[in-house]
Amino acid sequence: MAAKEDRTALKGLEKRLFKLVSEKATSAQWSEWLRAPLEHAVAEGDKDLALTLLKAGANGGSGWEGCNDRTLLQAAAEGGNEEVVSTLLGKGGLEEIDVASGDQDRTALHRALIGGHTGAARALMVAGSDTSLLDTEKRSALHYAIRGGHLQLAGDAIIGGANLKAKDVIGDTPLHFAAAHDDDKFVSTILRTGARVDRPNREGKYPLHVAVECDRLTVAEALLTAGADPNVRFGKSKIYSPLFLAVGRSLATMRVLLQHGANVNSPDDLGFTALHWAADFDASAEIDVLVEAGADLEASSSSVHLKDKIGGINSFVGITLLHVAAYFHNCVAMAALLRNGANVDAESDNGLTPLHMVGKTSFSFGSVEAADLLLRWDADETTTDHDGRTPKAQVGGEEVAGLEPGPVPAVGVEVVVRAEVAGTAIYWRAWWSWRMMKFSGRSSHSCERRGMCSAM
Repeated sequence: MAAKEDRTALKGLEKRLFKLVSEKATSAQWSEWLRAPLEHAVAEGDKDLALTLLKAGANGGSGWEGCNDRTLLQAAAEGGNEEVVSTLLGKGGLEEIDVASGDQDRTALHRALIGGHTGAARALMVAGSDTSLLDTEKRSALHYAIRGGHLQLAGDAIIGGANLKAKDVIGDTPLHFAAAHDDDKFVSTILRTGARVDRPNREGKYPLHVAVECDRLTVAEALLTAGADPNVRFGKSKIYSPLFLAVGRSLATMRVLLQHGANVNSPDDLGFTALHWAADFDASAEIDVLVEAGADLEASSSSVHLKDKIGGINSFVGITLLHVAAYFHNCVAMAALLRNGANVDAESDNGLTPLHMVGKTSFSFGSVEAADLLLRWDADETTTDHDGRTPKAQVGGEEVAGLEPGPVPAVGVEVVVRAEVAGTAIYWRAWWSWRMMKFSGRSSHSCERRGMCSAM
């Protein structure tokens, strides 16, 4: 059993130790003895110390197995000093230029690019390093060059024959990485060189999805021009189409996708269209763009489970965009949908109207404003669902159907004014607002905070 290492035992003996080795060691012993400090000097990018050690006789050639089995050239690539890398290449490092080692099985070129050391990476590439070798993540130097944004260097690698179709362990190609950068010229270049727009990763995500997620408008245009499918989906329930990803991110990207053939009414496996998601995101401008492109305002879902604002989950079938917006009290989206012609009394498969949806979530913030907005658009508060419940019956989650209203509570001038503006069923509307406030713990003046619905 090896004795336990105690490096502190040599503390204070540095000069004596150096004198002993420098005076007594053979040339071969001396050059090997200096290799350990040389490895760490080059790994730190300490050019002056590294070059001094080499001048003093340190062996800078091949054959060294340092920390985690790395070669001197790999250590220098991690340090990133171009002059040191070039010097080691001239001292025998060329023999190990494509050696892969360490837990990730990476070459010197991998290490230089991961560290963002473009000068060192360029020196390795000029010396002939293979840009197509893969590490344990199945990523080539090209993957790392593009991921790091070193696109000029990546272009050089492509000219040198780097494999544009190589997929890493999650299936990402170099084009997936390129799509995340705002450089449509580079993307166009690699497309002309042989990159494919129709190669998904293991998640089913295409380069176009990446470009839209990262809000790279010109890159998305380049991919679409090259034949990318604007309607392809990925993810659980096939939710994520390029158009869905653009909602809430970029109106310009939405328009470009629509111009290139994105189907505005294409549903995911839940029956949700991009317009459902615009309603969910409370995105008024996006709603207008989608409606202008022909989106169906009455598109209904299949069976879905929606989480409310306090974590509860409710199941619905056949809900429209307005149902979704009402459920989340998204007044901006509700107003946009109604302004564009959405049916204020649309019914789900079990007879729920948007006003029922507000009643189901009356305990959370925004319920008063949402109910007020629907009532202003003449929502029918007497409509019953298939269980015979009116919207009022669901306020606060209690069964109050058949309850007769008593005197209008003193809930403040605002409620009364809103009821009078509505012009019909003043008595019930004031009662409705009172119930909503009671169960949501709100004051009558809290509606003023958002100011979203007061103009409607």
